[in-house]
Amino acid sequence: MKGIAPSHKLRKWFDQDPNKWEEFREKYRKELFGSIAVGEMIQLIRQHETVTLIYASRDEKHNSTMVFAVRVVNIYLSHLVNITCNDLNL
Repeated sequence: MKGIAPSHKLRKWFDQDPNKWEEFREKYRKELFGSIAVGEMIQLIRQHETVTLIYASRDEKHNSTMVFAVRVVNIYLSHLVNITCNDLNL
């Protein structure tokens, strides 16, 4: 999904340099925050029991898919916590 990938400018700047990883994560998180595409992807994810995210990077730890996966998990868990709190009237 095009709207989920980091911007061209951010990808070019990062250039798979592990020394830029922390700053890349922060900048990419800002791009993802409030993104309509992220919301659409989460709706698609909810329709499936198992979801596999893939990436083309050679670095399995320092890539945009890892940042996106953490964002999705955080949103999903936040949603579950809200449901639980609402059910308990917290």
